[in-house]
Amino acid sequence: MNRLMGFVLLKYNFTSWLSLQGRVGTDYYTQRIEERTATRTLFESSP
Repeated sequence: MNRLMGFVLLKYNFTSWLSLQGRVGTDYYTQRIEERTATRTLFESSP
């Protein structure tokens, strides 16, 4: 599995008592699943 996580915070102070703040975050991942199915068992005779 590949994973990327990120976070950004921006803050601007207009005055000592007034500010604006914004936050953005992400959590992105990819996962590869491979499935296999047996066609014969050890106890079956081959054709």
